[in-house]
Amino acid sequence: MGIERRSFLGGGGAALAAAATAPAARADTFPSKQIRWVIPFAPAGNYDVTSRLVAEPMGRLLGQSVLIDNRPGAGGVVGLEATVNAPADGYTIVMASFTVAYVAPLFAGKQPMLPVLAPVSILTTAPTLIVTRSDSRFTDARTLLAEAKAKPGTVTMGHSGNGTTNHVAILRLQLKPAALRSKEVRQPACSCVPRRRGP
Repeated sequence: MGIERRSFLGGGGAALAAAATAPAARADTFPSKQIRWVIPFAPAGNYDVTSRLVAEPMGRLLGQSVLIDNRPGAGGVVGLEATVNAPADGYTIVMASFTVAYVAPLFAGKQPMLPVLAPVSILTTAPTLIVTRSDSRFTDARTLLAEAKAKPGTVTMGHSGNGTTNHVAILRLQLKPAALRSKEVRQPACSCVPRRRGP
């Protein structure tokens, strides 16, 4: 089943970033094979769940299967590199935010990958939260920030990787006059710390 690019963009919210700096396949024959959707993070996170929810109806719309390919690592850089190094024919796509496509590569000592990706559409938005244990002495952000200011270096926060959205959010807090001066601890696939484990 062929589908025009305009119909693809407007049909069902298949909103991703596609590695397509070269001319894509002809609109009257695309897609003629399976589409690979790279998720630059581990299964069960926001990127993975959102992509899987969209991939099935997207496959029905296009008349081709959509293969989810989790490629976690380096704050999303591993998955981005897998996408950028694939043929630029529209059959490999990736879900990525600005921080993943631009900031994370800088933290990894690489060039931003956003310039070599063709944006298709916005797929989702998600809030960034600060959470802690239910028995913590911190009951709101004001008390947390007050202690961090009074005792610099004593508040620990986790994020999902250098250059990710929640890491950049922590850095932004640190730039404010009354900023949270945090000692950051990286916890893969977790945007908050401490995280309750087990039952």
